[in-house]
Amino acid sequence: MKFNDYLRVLRKRWKWLAASMVLGVLAGLALTMTATPLYKATAEIFVAPNEVNSTGELASGSSFAQNRVKSYVQLIDSELVLGPIADQFHTTPGALAGKVTATVPTDTVLIDISVTDPSPEFAANLATAIATSFPKIATGIEPARADGSAAVAVTVVQEAAVPGIPISPRAMFNVGLGLLAGTVVGFLLMAVRELTDTRLKSERDVVAVTVSPVLGRIPFDSQAKSRPLVVKADPNGSLAEAYRQLRTNLQFAVTAGRGRTVLITSSVPGEGKSSTAINLAMSLAADGSRVCLVDGDLRRPGVGRYTDLESSVGLTTVLIGAVDVHSALQPWGPNLQVLMSGELPPNPSELLGSPAMGELLDELSSRFDIVVIDGAPLLPVTDSAVISRRVASVVMVVGMGQLKRRELQRSLSDLETIDAPVVGVVLAKVPTKGPNGSGLKTYGYQAAGALTLDAGTGVTTTRPQSTASAPTASAPATDSGEPLVGASRHADT
Repeated sequence: MKFNDYLRVLRKRWKWLAASMVLGVLAGLALTMTATPLYKATAEIFVAPNEVNSTGELASGSSFAQNRVKSYVQLIDSELVLGPIADQFHTTPGALAGKVTATVPTDTVLIDISVTDPSPEFAANLATAIATSFPKIATGIEPARADGSAAVAVTVVQEAAVPGIPISPRAMFNVGLGLLAGTVVGFLLMAVRELTDTRLKSERDVVAVTVSPVLGRIPFDSQAKSRPLVVKADPNGSLAEAYRQLRTNLQFAVTAGRGRTVLITSSVPGEGKSSTAINLAMSLAADGSRVCLVDGDLRRPGVGRYTDLESSVGLTTVLIGAVDVHSALQPWGPNLQVLMSGELPPNPSELLGSPAMGELLDELSSRFDIVVIDGAPLLPVTDSAVISRRVASVVMVVGMGQLKRRELQRSLSDLETIDAPVVGVVLAKVPTKGPNGSGLKTYGYQAAGALTLDAGTGVTTTRPQSTASAPTASAPATDSGEPLVGASRHADT
């Protein structure tokens, strides 16, 4: 992954990271509030050789004392030291040992005796008791000098004071640790989710799966259900312009020798193939081409949901020979005729793979400039795979954020197996904002001035009009849906 990919993931899943960090901070605060405060009291003792009279004795005595300090530290929490004190505090030497620590400051003969306990008074009293009793113990275990005097002198330098501030819990430390842990966990969750989320979310994801070119990018439309026929409902909008771009790219593919029959299909239901087929057909018709739109989904016909045409007579009735194709075709605007699905048959795949289907497509190709077929999804049923063997071009619609990588791979593999003529893919429901946004821009429509002719002088003048912004701007249009020359200009995206 490149650096930009990491930024894209962070932009997309920053809420995961923020939530994890907040939970880490809350966990640190909860630990701080529920933990028992502990207090630490420290007493200090000094170890020195006894009765040093010369420089040589001083040097050797100092070395002797430092060696003894190392040994004494190991004795502080032993039963030898804590046993006599345990009865005083009504407990056992083992219970006291866990509370006591002894340390030696660097390059000194001092021993710091520290006691940690929830009670500050208990900690101070125990540390002082150990410090005051240890000199007797040290003298008792050390061999006496030749004259009978003690070899070392252990002196209490400082008794333990009652601490006023607990050493734990440390609120800032716990909160910082929780924040750090939450950050690490958040990044791990983001990485795991990104690796396990195989949905196709951007154009780069699709390009990584197929070598077929991207013919069109249809932006996501929150009003798609209420106005699916955007080429007719909002001819000046950005979605209508996206379909015009798809029309242009497809016309180049057809010009390259692909033929006049185009199957529009998808991998799974709900990706937008039917609305893509219908709007593409309307765009082609508006461009002056003679277009036939065929509802080739004989299981869940999609064209009928967007039109008010009669669906009982159509493709199936033509294929079984009940009516001829001329009688089954229904006009739907200039240059556009629709062949509905007809009655749903019990054997759609066999009917679509029959010789009659090939003869029908040949006849439609001879009568129209282009035939657009809305097929069934590829993965649930084999209908579109059967039709793809009889058409000149196949276009795959990919629903962004909906289709998974393996589903598109399987669909394309199935089409490749039967040598289907896939000319490209159409990205539907493309997000325009956010980390996976396509960055599609709109080029506003500007109304031209109204032309008037002065009868006296014969001079034509222009009266300025107000400017409107696409996609809400509207202008006078022909019956085909294209704006009149001089009324508006096409928007570039």
